[in-house]
Amino acid sequence: MSAFDTLETLVEAVEALDDSVAKGRARALVTGVLEMHREGLERVLEILAEEEGGDARIKGLAADPALASLLMLHDLHPSTPLERVEAALASIDAELRGLGARVHDVRVEGAFVRVRLTRDDDTRHGAEIRQRVTAAVLQAAPDVELLLEGAEDGPALISPSRLSGGR
Repeated sequence: MSAFDTLETLVEAVEALDDSVAKGRARALVTGVLEMHREGLERVLEILAEEEGGDARIKGLAADPALASLLMLHDLHPSTPLERVEAALASIDAELRGLGARVHDVRVEGAFVRVRLTRDDDTRHGAEIRQRVTAAVLQAAPDVELLLEGAEDGPALISPSRLSGGR
């Protein structure tokens, strides 16, 4: 069981409590611990940024999937969601072109990232294109909702929580 799964199980157990005082204290405890971690991570990033080559080291740390998730959780990731999504799409560009698709436009609109694709043939590979784009984008930016247009018939809103069973 992953740390995330353990935490999710504990949160569900707390939410199931009948005791509203205990539930409120547990929520306050989690909030306090998260804030303490955020402040500590923020300070670590500040110290690294002050060092020569620190920005490159921070980007290197943010490239690690476990650290990237942690930095995103606390809104401390050095790259914007748009930068992360554009990099993810660039990494699968050759695959998309092989399937007859090209990224036409990428925009951030609030909590949504809109990705518009153009396709050589509207009848082939739509599901595969959608799956590849969805996986790449949500791995790079699980903190956004994806609005994907052009992979299949009509736009699709793809939510990270829907894909991960509520995470």
